[in-house]
Formats: sequence, C-alpha cells, structure tokens
Amino acid sequence: METEFERLELLYQRGVLKLASSRAARQIIDLIDNGEPAARELELLIMRDPGLAAEFLKVIGHQLPEVSSSSSNLIRSAIVKMGVRAVRNLTVALHLRSTLSEIDPDLGFNLERYGRWVLAVGILAAFVYRRHPDAANSAWPSGELISASEISCLGLGLMPLFAPSSFTRLARIASRNRESLSTAFEKAYGAMPQQLATSAISSWKLPHDYCEALTPFDRVDPGSSHYLAACSIAFAHKLAEEGGYGMETWPVEKRPGGLLSLEFSMSDEEQTALLQLLETHIERAMDSWNVPSRPETKAA
Repeated sequence: METEFERLELLYQRGVLKLASSRAARQIIDLIDNGEPAARELELLIMRDPGLAAEFLKVIGHQLPEVSSSSSNLIRSAIVKMGVRAVRNLTVALHLRSTLSEIDPDLGFNLERYGRWVLAVGILAAFVYRRHPDAANSAWPSGELISASEISCLGLGLMPLFAPSSFTRLARIASRNRESLSTAFEKAYGAMPQQLATSAISSWKLPHDYCEALTPFDRVDPGSSHYLAACSIAFAHKLAEEGGYGMETWPVEKRPGGLLSLEFSMSDEEQTALLQLLETHIERAMDSWNVPSRPETKAA
C-alpha cells in the first residue's frame, strides 16, 4: 500500500515530466550526459537561449564574483571554474525555478520569499561548509554546492504547483504550530522535503552524489565524501528558517540543533552575527530573481 509520501512523489514525477524544457536546456543536459563537451560548446548553447543566458550571468555575478570581476568572457570562464557537471545541474535548477512563476499566489506562495530562502540556503551552506575543518578534504567545489542547495529547496518550492491542496494544508498546520514548513512536512510525511526534490527530478538524471548530499544527513555515512555537504545544506536550512529567511510568513520557534550544532560548533551569538551579515548579501543578490529586494512580510 502506498504511503502519503509515495503518492506525493508520484505527483511530482508526473508533474516534472509535463514541464516543457527549452531546447537549449535539453541540448546542454544531453551533451554533458553523452560526453565531455568543451566550455566553448556549452557557452554557445547557453547563449542561444536569452533567458537561460541571463540567468547564468546573474548567478555568475552573485555567486562567482571572482569570475565576474576578472574575465571578459564570463559564461565560458564560469563553466571552466564550475565544471560541466555543475553547469548541467544548474541548468536543471534554473529551468525548474522558472516554472515557479506559474504558481497561483492565492495559494500563499510568494516567489520573492522563495527567492530569499534559496539565496539564504546557498550562502549559508557555502559559509558553514568552508569554515568546517574537514572542508579541505572534501570534493565539493562552490559551484556544486550552489546547485545542490538550490535543488534542495525545490521539494517545498514545487509543492504549490504539483500538490496545491497538500501545500495549503501543510502551511496551515505549520503556522498553527509555529514551526517551519520543513518540520511540518517531516511530521506529516515521515521524510524530508529535500528527498522529494531528488525523486521529482529523477528524470533529469541527477548525479548520485547530489542524491547523497540531499539525503538527510543522519542517513549518510559519516565517512562519505558527501557527508559534509549534506550536513552543510541541512544546517543552512535550519539557520535560514529560524532566522526568518524561509518561505514561512509566521515566526518559527527555534528547535534543538542536535548533531548539526555539534558538527559546526556555532554559538547563538555567532549564528546571530552570521544572519545579520546574510541580510547584506541577500539585498545585493535579490535582483537575480527579478523581484523587489524586500519582502512584503518577514517572519518575526
């Protein structure tokens, strides 16, 4: 007998298959899946799609400033720095992001809040990852972590599109309990929304190590090369939600950090200082979402 989570997975898988991808996006994915394309080849494909090219340039400007400030050939330089696999998965994430504008705002989904959440998770994940003493021995470059962080948000981000009634019910429960949507999701479905993201885009052939990084960190082998990435993304989600940068329009009560707090050893004072610094980065980066920089409602 199917569980509620398995039924939700099926809705997502069917929904993603119905989404039309641009010809350029599909060609990029196929080209990378079938070989080792040169940066020049990928650059030409990206430039054929003005919308995709614009999104890549925005990501480069905000997430890879060392490239945007030192190169006249931004897209090709970013491809070389990120690696083709990160380019592939960023293409997937950017394509799926573009579909979120189709969601009915009456469902309580705010694209601006979602954009701030995605940016916050990416910035926080990169920060806590880099400051960890084991980061030097890990195989996750910044471009990969950016892509994985954005994909991790799609589990909740696509819910109003593929399962609107379930999203409305989840938001009502979470608001009543003053908890994050992720916490309410875990209680309702016995799984993390990041798992829904990986199953939803299975047709896009997400790499195995991305699936590992988006797996609940306590289910990843601590000896795995993906363990630190999984912990960083999970801790970033916790910090973002409790700092008022989640999708929630209600205050979220702080929950125990458990193993994550021990893994990253950040005091409450350090977390507060980090969130204050985050606001500056968010304000600068919000133009990549084509919406005003300040949300209508920010959780208290």
